[in-house]
Amino acid sequence: MIIATLLALQAFPQTISPSKTWGIVHAMSGENDINQLANLKTEKIVCTLKGFSGFEGENHGGMNAAYSKDESFVVAMQAGKWEPRALAVIATKSGTQLDLLKKVQADATLAFTKKNNKSFVFDVLGSKLSATTLSVSVIGSIPKDETSALLYGSLTYAVSLKGTKIQLGKPVIKRLSEKSAWRW
Repeated sequence: MIIATLLALQAFPQTISPSKTWGIVHAMSGENDINQLANLKTEKIVCTLKGFSGFEGENHGGMNAAYSKDESFVVAMQAGKWEPRALAVIATKSGTQLDLLKKVQADATLAFTKKNNKSFVFDVLGSKLSATTLSVSVIGSIPKDETSALLYGSLTYAVSLKGTKIQLGKPVIKRLSEKSAWRW
């Protein structure tokens, strides 16, 4: 007979690691909703996720997670109504976090603005983790210019963990068609 731990029962099902060791749980801190990475087997909280506030379904959102093959890190995303509200890489054992949302937006803005000689602002559409390769799809627009065409692209990063430090390789930038961007 298998007995689930209390934290395992509270974890968002789509955030539980393949080995069932890790998961993201919702908690209350005073009057604030917080989300935490937990070791479900030891019932220990690893860390509170920075920027991941709110509850399941708030602002049409949900919580998703993809783990590296050895489960040494996880890419977590909190969805919102129009785009992700939070996106981060978290080291599972130490709780070290890297805010991907700001990094991806800055990298996309720099790369595509330079190539197109126009100032684009980017939102993240989605992300995929395969082994240690993270791909993120983005949509860009020119602020205050409703007549400009949208720009779709992807950024692909190598992700590694050196001790407790999360490292991202230089992104490989690729322009996508609107059709292929929405297939993510």
